[in-house]
Amino acid sequence: MFSNKKSLTLISFVGLTSFALVFNTFIAGLYIIGQDFGIKPDLMGVILGVYFIGFAISSSFNNSWSEKFGIKPVFIAGYAANFLCLLTLPSVQILPLFYLIMFIMGLGGGIMESATTTLMLKLHSDNTRGIVTLSQAFFCIGAIAGGFIAGVAFGNNISWRVVVYIVAGVSSIGLVLQGFADYGIAKTEPSAGGTEEKMSLHDFLSPVFIALCVLLFIYVYYETAIASWIPYTMKSYFGTTEPVPQWTLSGFWVMMIIGRLLLTKVPEQWNSITMITILYGVLVPITLLLLFVKNSGAAVVLYLMFGGACAVIWPLIVAVIGSIFKKNTGTFVGLAIAAGATGAGLAPILSGITIENWGVVPHFIVVGVMIVLSFLITLKLKNKIKA
Repeated sequence: MFSNKKSLTLISFVGLTSFALVFNTFIAGLYIIGQDFGIKPDLMGVILGVYFIGFAISSSFNNSWSEKFGIKPVFIAGYAANFLCLLTLPSVQILPLFYLIMFIMGLGGGIMESATTTLMLKLHSDNTRGIVTLSQAFFCIGAIAGGFIAGVAFGNNISWRVVVYIVAGVSSIGLVLQGFADYGIAKTEPSAGGTEEKMSLHDFLSPVFIALCVLLFIYVYYETAIASWIPYTMKSYFGTTEPVPQWTLSGFWVMMIIGRLLLTKVPEQWNSITMITILYGVLVPITLLLLFVKNSGAAVVLYLMFGGACAVIWPLIVAVIGSIFKKNTGTFVGLAIAAGATGAGLAPILSGITIENWGVVPHFIVVGVMIVLSFLITLKLKNKIKA
């Protein structure tokens, strides 16, 4: 049985890696799946949108489910939902049924990510920023692998349905490992140095918590809006062919993992909000350049720079929440991740509608506006948060 801190952390990281591999294989093959069903970008975005609706729901309730049923049953339910949906999807021929299965997969995905993040904060309450960042680095490994597998497969005209069976096999590893986990060391009562207590609506209306949730919502919105459409824009707008669109997505995540690994070396004393503010200052000109380039090589470079610049924003925000709200950390983190998942659910749908009706440039403009808004919010928070 996996029962100590080190082994539970390891299997959690393996689970996050498999989750990211599955999800990013879908992103890399989104326009190919869309072609198979004969749908345009606006409806392609709905495929990811319904996934993240499920993701947001399970993220919101994950902590209460863990308290009621136990950590292990909830984890197994999430991993099992993901695995069984992957086994079912390749045989689906009707689009509404495809949407339903993606919604159920989203429920599983929300458990896998939010429960893992909460668990890491509980097990490593003395180093919240470092452990959240490291866990997201493992997420990036799966994301890189997903884009690479899709690029190789689609470059060799292998059906997306076959690819789904392949990633189902990979995802089963996480499910099997959960069967050997013992979470006795991480009961839901202690939470990142504090305890779970009865809470009222007033507790969640803290201006700082709301601002951090808004930041997370916006961050996940624009990250998903960019990453979801990298393969499509590289092919249809910048004129590349397979496997370049999929491998550009992998490169985006390579830069993410480099940034996240570098953050693990940054002293905990460095102010997280200040770092986020600086990174937004870097993202603004990168997004502006995306508005004007037409060359595919330049686009690849800018996408890679974008991935590197926004790499650590998500783990920094989550770590700040974990360090400020030490009591009821699981609830606060779960709600914040749900806010981010809501952004992820809206992003592919709204950006798909934007691309379909107005083109790629307005899509980049929306992303730029959201980054500027985030920059302004962090400037306001800088003097209020010392984390």
